[in-house]
Amino acid sequence: MMKPETWKIVWEAARNIWTAIGPMLGVLIGALLARSSERQKWMNDNRKEECRELLTAMTRAADMYLEERSRRPTMKQDDFIAQKEAFAEYRRCLIVLQDRISLSVAG
Repeated sequence: MMKPETWKIVWEAARNIWTAIGPMLGVLIGALLARSSERQKWMNDNRKEECRELLTAMTRAADMYLEERSRRPTMKQDDFIAQKEAFAEYRRCLIVLQDRISLSVAG
């Protein structure tokens, strides 16, 4: 069994060590947490930007394809109307997707 004087010496030594190391450990943990948080924010921002670029490319491709299809002279009037309606619906869908991404960036 240890004597009370020995426990007192051990306690004093541990307290002195903690006084020296504790703040450095706190700063280290805080820096690691901040770094992790910043990296996650950066990755989320990049992911949102990539989604925007993808949607822009999809919109341009659909516009070009449907404009080309609408210029064909052999198309019947009913086909043309259906194609225009499909194009309008597709554009509405892309606008909604872009709005959702914009809202998530602003929020």
